[in-house]
Amino acid sequence: MVFWTLQSKFVVEQAKEEGVFHPDFSFSSQQHISDCTRILDAFNNLNRTECKGLIFCLAPEQFQNQTNEYRDLSNIKELFHNNTAVRNSLAVEPYSLFDKNHVLLKIDGSEFETTNTIPIDYWNHIIVMDGGSPDVFYFQKDYSDFHNMDYWTFEQLILTSIKVGKYIRPIMPTSDLNPYNTMTELHIPFIRFSSILEIYEASEL
Repeated sequence: MVFWTLQSKFVVEQAKEEGVFHPDFSFSSQQHISDCTRILDAFNNLNRTECKGLIFCLAPEQFQNQTNEYRDLSNIKELFHNNTAVRNSLAVEPYSLFDKNHVLLKIDGSEFETTNTIPIDYWNHIIVMDGGSPDVFYFQKDYSDFHNMDYWTFEQLILTSIKVGKYIRPIMPTSDLNPYNTMTELHIPFIRFSSILEIYEASEL
């Protein structure tokens, strides 16, 4: 089992010096802090931990394949090449994750096999975070399984799924024609330096 995450080079340096990097949301940008705290509270409750922050990781749409993980760098490059909307949303200045100060990490996640990583579909989360994006929901819902649902009901469904750590099917599902239409956010409590398998320059993705 492997996890992929975009992180600053500072994180790698800290993990190397200390042996492990423990994120702390209190030192993070205040952008979307309420959403991060919501996920953190759910993670700590479900896993009986007292983490101060989480590492956000990338995975394919869940249940699309048996491994439910990106196997190698080519999968990540295909994700960002075939879905510029995902890439652009992660490249908004001044918080871009694709500049020279960031790297893509491939992490051995075997120690998190029994952890509830709070899997959340990326676009589902974007739609409900920080007050939500009802316009995006109403634009997409007619093409999804949520066509009979109003925004408030959808929002509560996603927020509840976060609280209980249960994956909800995406509003923008993948298909054979577009297997990279969306991705899944996963969350782990730390990065152990010895668990880093590969490091790639984010600017080259």
